[in-house]
Amino acid sequence: MSTYISKYANGAAVDAALDKAEAALQPGDPLALTGGYTESGATLTQSGGSLTVPVDGKTYALTLSAVITNITTTLPTAPACSGCTVYMIQGATGYAVAYPAEWRWPYGVPVAVNTKPNSVTRLTLTTDPFGNVHADAEIRAVYA
Repeated sequence: MSTYISKYANGAAVDAALDKAEAALQPGDPLALTGGYTESGATLTQSGGSLTVPVDGKTYALTLSAVITNITTTLPTAPACSGCTVYMIQGATGYAVAYPAEWRWPYGVPVAVNTKPNSVTRLTLTTDPFGNVHADAEIRAVYA
């Protein structure tokens, strides 16, 4: 399934279209924006309480299966910069996620993962030329 969002839409129309598109996305579905941009998703799998996230420019879907207590990031070689997006999807049981202390958050405050059943938290990671990981997260709607 592909989801298309017109480059001529703006403001509230874009927000509504993105919310609708996110609700319809399944792991592995490509996201295509008219005007030439296409991004294919990939799936991350956690191993018990551990997760490895490659900061490689891709968008990932992660269905949480346990509390995550250890996240490792695979970074590009400095001074290269990169980023990635991870959609953390809760099933019927909500699981917490502990972020690495060295990640840099806006205003120094990490955003907690939404632990409500069937909720989604979007995590965005970027790197700077010095190898630091900058993180931002957004709680998305609960999808039944």
